[in-house]
Amino acid sequence: MDKLFHLAPHSTASDTTLAYLAGFFDGEGSVTVARVRRSIGDASYYLAISITQTSLPVLQLYQMCFGPAIYSVKRPVGMAPTWVWRARQAKKGLFLSSLLPFVILKKSQFELALHFLEAYRLSSSGPPYRLSQVARDMGEKYVVEFSKLNQNAFNTRGGGRRPGLIGGNHGVTTR
Repeated sequence: MDKLFHLAPHSTASDTTLAYLAGFFDGEGSVTVARVRRSIGDASYYLAISITQTSLPVLQLYQMCFGPAIYSVKRPVGMAPTWVWRARQAKKGLFLSSLLPFVILKKSQFELALHFLEAYRLSSSGPPYRLSQVARDMGEKYVVEFSKLNQNAFNTRGGGRRPGLIGGNHGVTTR
């Protein structure tokens, strides 16, 4: 049997495990640059990497490889329990570079996210609430780029349906 994990100061996973995590993330995960406005003209930007799931064991596998950051989500009574795994700041580069060789659908987002981490680090010296104009401009550029990459066939963010379409062929014609 293939040994999946070598638990050391920094856990490492086999290529098989990384490929599984990448495939799962391709279908269920989210990577984007988000903007937080603190006041007029004052914003900060951060890379958000997460997966929301009702299967806790899958998220625990991410936790074993990339750090403990699983949170429960409040849901209405009767709804399935739901959890969110979020990459912590210190592990985002490791997460992206470890899964990059295996992701397919989100390869462009992973590459852009790695570029953001490096470029934003170089352009924003000091606390995130005191960004230079260069850093703010760069943050806005990444927000726009991720918005374009994260559009789906219906021109909506994420996996949601276009408003007003329930069932049917969603405007797709076949011959």
